[in-house]
Amino acid sequence: MLRNYLTLALRNLLKHKGFSATNILGLAVGVACCLLVMEYVQAEWSYDRFHRHADRLYRAWVLEDYGENQQFFNTVTPVPLGPALAETFPEIEHTIRISTFTGRVQRRDVAYDETIHLVDPAFFDVFDFPLQAGAAQPLRETNAVVLTPETAARYFGDEEALGQTLSLRIGETEQAFEVTGVAAEIPYNSSIRFTMAVPWAKSFDLYDDRQRRSWGNVIPETYVLLQEGVTAEALEAKFPSLVEQVVGGGMREGTYTIGLQPLTDIHLDKDFPTGIAPVSDPAYSYILSVLALLVLGIACINVVILSVARSTGRTLEVGVRKVLGAERTQLMQQFWGESGVLTLLAMLGGVVLARVSLPFFNDVAGTSLALRLDAGLLLVMILLGLGIAWVAGSYPALVLSKFPPADVLKGALVVGRRRGWLRKSLLVMQFGFAVFLITSTMIMSSQLQFLQTKNLGFDKEQVVVVPLQGAVPSTRQGGMMG
Repeated sequence: MLRNYLTLALRNLLKHKGFSATNILGLAVGVACCLLVMEYVQAEWSYDRFHRHADRLYRAWVLEDYGENQQFFNTVTPVPLGPALAETFPEIEHTIRISTFTGRVQRRDVAYDETIHLVDPAFFDVFDFPLQAGAAQPLRETNAVVLTPETAARYFGDEEALGQTLSLRIGETEQAFEVTGVAAEIPYNSSIRFTMAVPWAKSFDLYDDRQRRSWGNVIPETYVLLQEGVTAEALEAKFPSLVEQVVGGGMREGTYTIGLQPLTDIHLDKDFPTGIAPVSDPAYSYILSVLALLVLGIACINVVILSVARSTGRTLEVGVRKVLGAERTQLMQQFWGESGVLTLLAMLGGVVLARVSLPFFNDVAGTSLALRLDAGLLLVMILLGLGIAWVAGSYPALVLSKFPPADVLKGALVVGRRRGWLRKSLLVMQFGFAVFLITSTMIMSSQLQFLQTKNLGFDKEQVVVVPLQGAVPSTRQGGMMG
């Protein structure tokens, strides 16, 4: 029986090639758009969750409140905060400081200005950035450097980078660094991104004694790994005692506050100031999801409209099959089977189209996504396909299958009146979605054009930024203490 239904479905699709091609292509485009946006949104909401200790990792923040218009809220922190937290609270397993600076990197005649990360030696123990080559703790030595594959290729080409030497300018001095590790490609959904990392001990060549000791001068991001079973709220309740110890009791309560932000919240939490990594607005994910569903909705409505429009020509088929003994349930199964085959072909076409379009999508969105057909995505696609097949085949399955065969064969049945309201409603809905999408696109295009062409009142090519705290581009403005 199933084989017979599939044979009839394929025969009907091949018999009406224009109808089939239009439905499959339109639905495939909708599925491809939905898949690409789903992959983007999934990446946005999965930021930093690939670390095995993600649920125990937090970024510290400091808030200095000295009265009206004198609040300083930073996710970059004082240099001594990390060691003080580790020494004071046994609930903390590790603390990691991360800072950046721009330095000249050279090997023979190849030289570039690179953004270099200063990190504590346990960086690769706390965060899951696997090494393609190198020791388990590659930053134990003072003059060690860890590269990414792209950076290693830039300086060493096809040569083995491990054990080779690079010249780095840190502060005012040129220093030789040995490549002790090559990290694997950093996942796209990582807030922490580096091209080369050197031990925190090199901060002595960048920051003076006042910067390294001051609790009012903020430079690095500070991450803490809590012991298992420890909650951030319980630990934060103990921070005032540390503030009392290191800052002093001369200030009113609440003037200087230290807190913790979950690592997995950093990328989409706009309530916190930006640190080293940029922050994204979660509203973008919601808007893109709605737009993708609208595109898919338009494609689904188009399938239903065409199915309803073609139903008139199938009434005679229904009458003949009923006269020959077909039950209504058999007709319903046939119509839904045809819809299922069409949807399956469209879903497969959508996957192919999404894979082909992925490089262009990455270029436009500035991402490096990879379309992974994991169990979760396959489940969503199966549910989506079943839903589309059921909706697209509902009219012929539920309406045409119940027509009396005598009325159909006599020509006494007027189908158009029965389906007129449905077709008109779907057309209005489809055009409404289309108008909304077109209008939204025009508005966003106008906004982007305004941002790109607006006269700022100055020539940005002739403006320079002068760091006020030495040659440390990553230093943020702190509070009034120093």
